[in-house]
Amino acid sequence: MKIGIIGYGNAARVYHLPYITSNPNYVIHAFYQRAPKPENGKPHVTIDYPDAKHYSDLDEFLKDSEIELVCVLTQYDTHGAFAEKALLAGKHGKSGKPLFYHELTGSGGGEARSDESQGVSESD
Repeated sequence: MKIGIIGYGNAARVYHLPYITSNPNYVIHAFYQRAPKPENGKPHVTIDYPDAKHYSDLDEFLKDSEIELVCVLTQYDTHGAFAEKALLAGKHGKSGKPLFYHELTGSGGGEARSDESQGVSESD
């Protein structure tokens, strides 16, 4: 199964990718990461996964017909918007956090919010 990853923070690198890459049935096909390649040696998908495709445009990432499963591994308050976009693009999806995180934690904000209020826009 070809997997597309949204996000490349510590959770992606430490908790999710080691399990995905150890399974021979999964192939890391592409990443969506907005950050440009750093000059200071910080982790970046183009350095750590040079054979995977790298997208900085979400729409282009979601148009990639080879991606079968999208794993949303961003900060918790953006999961819902990214997951919705992936599902509407016809992809299977997995979120690194529950989509109703605010309701589960009692931290407020459980109501439906627009993509803009979650920091996700069409151009992200």
